Amino acid sequence: MSAPADSDARRRFVEKHDQNFAVVAAAGAGKTRSIVERIVAIARRDLDAVSRLVVVTYTNTAAREFKRRVTATVLESSKASRATGVLARLDRAFFGTIHSFCLGLLSDHQLELGFPSRLQTITPAEGRRLWEDFLNGPEADQLIRSHPLTPKLLRFCSFDDLLALANRMESAQPRVNPGEPPSALDLSLLDPSPPGIPRPRERNAEARQPLLRELDRYNRALRAADEFIGLPDLNLAPDGLKPVCRKIFQPLSTWLEDAARDWASDLVTLYCRQRHRDGLLTFNDQIGLTVSLLQRPKVLEQIRCRQFCVILDEAQDTDPRMFDVLVEISRPCGSPWGTWPGEGAPPRPGAFVMVGDPRQTIYDRAGTERYLGIINSFRSGKGGESLEFSVTHRCSARVVEAINRLFTGLQDGAAPFDNLQPAATAIAGAAVRLPLRQSDPVEAHVEDQCRDEARQVAEWLGRVGERGVGVHRWGQVAILAPRHDWLETCSAALQEAGIKHGLFRPRTPWRDQPGFSWPLSLLYTLIHPWDRFERLGVLREIFAISDHVLAWWTAQGNTTDAELLAALETLASLERRLWRNQAPSIIEFVYEMCERLRLRERLQLLNDPGLALNSFLARAYEATHEGVSIDSWVRSLLDQLEEDAPVQNPHPDAIDLVTIHSAKGLEWEVVIPLGLGRAIRPRKSPPYPRVIDTRNWSGVVWNEFSTRVASAGKTGEEEEHRRLLYVALTRARRALVIPYGENFYRERKNSLAEVAACSPAFLPVSDRLDIDVPLEQEELPLDVLTFDPSAVQKAALLSQAHPQLSRPHALADDAERTERFLEDVEGAFDFGRWWHGWVEYFPWSGSPADHIAYCQKIPADLTFGARAVQEAQRFLESEAFRLLLAEGIKFRCEAPFSYCDQPAVWMEGVIDLLVQTRAGETWILDWKTNQPSPGEDHRTFLNYLRQKYLPQLAAYQKALEQGFGIRVGRLLIYSTVVGRFA
Repeated sequence: MSAPADSDARRRFVEKHDQNFAVVAAAGAGKTRSIVERIVAIARRDLDAVSRLVVVTYTNTAAREFKRRVTATVLESSKASRATGVLARLDRAFFGTIHSFCLGLLSDHQLELGFPSRLQTITPAEGRRLWEDFLNGPEADQLIRSHPLTPKLLRFCSFDDLLALANRMESAQPRVNPGEPPSALDLSLLDPSPPGIPRPRERNAEARQPLLRELDRYNRALRAADEFIGLPDLNLAPDGLKPVCRKIFQPLSTWLEDAARDWASDLVTLYCRQRHRDGLLTFNDQIGLTVSLLQRPKVLEQIRCRQFCVILDEAQDTDPRMFDVLVEISRPCGSPWGTWPGEGAPPRPGAFVMVGDPRQTIYDRAGTERYLGIINSFRSGKGGESLEFSVTHRCSARVVEAINRLFTGLQDGAAPFDNLQPAATAIAGAAVRLPLRQSDPVEAHVEDQCRDEARQVAEWLGRVGERGVGVHRWGQVAILAPRHDWLETCSAALQEAGIKHGLFRPRTPWRDQPGFSWPLSLLYTLIHPWDRFERLGVLREIFAISDHVLAWWTAQGNTTDAELLAALETLASLERRLWRNQAPSIIEFVYEMCERLRLRERLQLLNDPGLALNSFLARAYEATHEGVSIDSWVRSLLDQLEEDAPVQNPHPDAIDLVTIHSAKGLEWEVVIPLGLGRAIRPRKSPPYPRVIDTRNWSGVVWNEFSTRVASAGKTGEEEEHRRLLYVALTRARRALVIPYGENFYRERKNSLAEVAACSPAFLPVSDRLDIDVPLEQEELPLDVLTFDPSAVQKAALLSQAHPQLSRPHALADDAERTERFLEDVEGAFDFGRWWHGWVEYFPWSGSPADHIAYCQKIPADLTFGARAVQEAQRFLESEAFRLLLAEGIKFRCEAPFSYCDQPAVWMEGVIDLLVQTRAGETWILDWKTNQPSPGEDHRTFLNYLRQKYLPQLAAYQKALEQGFGIRVGRLLIYSTVVGRFA
């Protein structure tokens, strides 16, 4: 069997670790597998490089799948000793969305940015509420009243217009300082022969004089001191004079747009500053603030020194600012910001890899210009190499043939539409046309024509059945359309024909699915019982406690309401269960919580099928298996609340009805694209005034007559429809069935068929698909399966025997002495977090000069900067540091572990520092930034640290010696305040 046509490109991508790549991967080309193979190959060659990986995906679900597949491949192909090292480093690598990565960078540098210790991502609904609260607050009122542009702008527009503009501005734009508005309009342009303006046709001559009188009146009003005059309606001018009027009003409209931009930017700046001060960030904030952070040369150099290696998936859906972040962190130290692509240095060799497909760019926010710019730079040999994966492992041979013919000669940016190649193992498959017959009389309205098409498709499906379509069950068939209302029409036709089907609603975020958000809210309030707002939400939404009962309880602090008392006792009981020393595993606790609160029964009252709850339970299983703490697991789920939940059909034996946008990333055996000949109505344009922010131009467009409309640019509708058609057709594995009639739809303009290179009429007509249906394992009906009741009962009991979770840090004696609470040391908590982060990246294997240089990089603007410098210097000068360097040969910071302590107890934790010594021992070191009490001498203080924390370190020792066979030589507690071991 011959090798695939793109085998050399795939081999280079996997094996050339010192090369940057931009891969254009066709639909079904196996890009996920190639990325996994590259990561595994990197792990075999350079273990340390694994921990520096930044694998950026479009969704967290995709990130988890990447990590799962890499882990499985490593376990299957590596020896146990090697696999352990790889998996340990994989835990330090990043797998996630660009927003999660940026949030991590912001958290690392939050002290420099002046952020609080906890950053929170807000939802759009929360953002709207915060915006309203801000506008009603004193700071906004003061700014609006005192702003010099407010009275000037209110002569030409309403206050609501200005607030609407500010609300649409996601982040402040650079100021332009518009100056003063024009004092008069140049009416000479309406002269019979104005220079540079085509003379209006004679039929407009009669309209010119009344228009001149009206504009002259407007000029007089313009010269008045404080009169509101608004903007004239150019729709009143005759068509022949509108270009002239637009030219006349250009100076005024330009001033209005620039002034409104500055006014709105100032208001948005104040709002964002207030929100950021409270640690509340939007998703756009996470990207924008990271870009601002990286534009600080000192910070950018620190991050570049971490030698990140970026692997970007779905690169075609990455916007320019996201590219700024990923490109800049992968470039060499000293490279000026924003100089590549261009004359500046490209990313370090092997530090930037992206995989995508410009033909599948169907989301509005995609930054295709920057994406294509990087591809073209690599193609010209500047910084990397461009590769193409053109062999699809999804589509059958005839599906590929049909797609290539429909797109013959068409190209989108960097990729042709017609170069798809079937795999050598691809089946023949089928691609046929279902001819649409026009009704008699011909339907006049497009909705009636759509109903007629759906009826004919449903009749055909009902006549030939599953086998005639080439499948075993209807769940292997999908009907795709560009608009959801088209699918509703099809659903009605299938319902009438008695065919099982599931109509997918537009994707909704996890936040809007009670089966996911309810258990997550419960866990959050159990971990953070002091969060009063979230506790009230849980009591209201899940326990259905009435608002007036909650209001009384909040105001009085007590209640006699039986339902509220029962709910509070349930939550208190779960809290005690969660935080006892031998806590249950995550999955055990989640199951218990769901059972006690009868979550599934509550969801059934909402007609919720429980799919989201099943997904939540599956994630709880994964978290238990991975050994993460419940706190970190809940934080990771909170980051995913705004992510779209995957589309799921609650009826697996039903035809899927899905919009093309929702179908991206999915596949079916047979695909039927509906309405190829029907015109697609443009989506509703956003209201004016509009905020435009592209790489080429940013600003405000006040109305449709603005001369800046052209600068704002328009999305190529034809190109967008072509990409939509490509995505729809490439979802098919075995067969395509295209309902089509050459003149079935009277209005074909802006239809998917119009953007193809040719009509689908070339496809053969076949009443039944001529493809072999592979044998599937038959599912036995439940009545033929037998169970041993005693075995089932025993299995049920065993399934409840989850190991208890033991946390070593809980062994520390927390009975603090009273005097330790008398003095609140400013920034103590922040300093502890900073010290652990700082020492985690300490250059242990470096020279003394490297150690000094690392200390000199401590930012001077930290709130505890003096303490940081002093205690870091004390560490370098300490006997403890010299002992570690003299005896240690390997240093591992922040080492996580999981260990089965007893048959029913599982221990997990993170060790600050492991030191492998020349004598073959392992030392365990714990950093302590605690402050002594006033007047307490060092000896007493160090003795206190030993008494408090040695039980915790002894638990670490037990885990290493008994669980991993590692001989521990010393348990060390280092006090940063004293500068020595306790």
